[in-house]
Amino acid sequence: MGSRAKGVQPRTFEVFEDLGVLEEALAEGGECPLAGIHIGPFTVPWRMILQKISTPNAPYPNTLLIPQLRTDAIMHRLIDRNGLMIEVGKAVESFKHDSICNCEALFRGQRSLQISDWC
Repeated sequence: MGSRAKGVQPRTFEVFEDLGVLEEALAEGGECPLAGIHIGPFTVPWRMILQKISTPNAPYPNTLLIPQLRTDAIMHRLIDRNGLMIEVGKAVESFKHDSICNCEALFRGQRSLQISDWC
């Protein structure tokens, strides 16, 4: 059996940094482990994803292995810290975003929610 949604890609690190949760994600995740190629009685370790060195243009070049449930928990804690609440079963009717990073979402049957302090 396989699994899905275990890796966080480098671009997401930058978003996590902007949201202030990068250190939390790094603490809960880790590098991809070595795989093993079995040849008779021998096992040869093999790295499926090579680790790259960070540069100014790519400060987070590697994938982080972290289960989706932990990523989800990190985002829930962020929302809680900002005094917001997740409401399940609400449909988004419209979403606006300007160049200054002010966002507004209008939920069906609800007033609009402004998110401008996260940028």
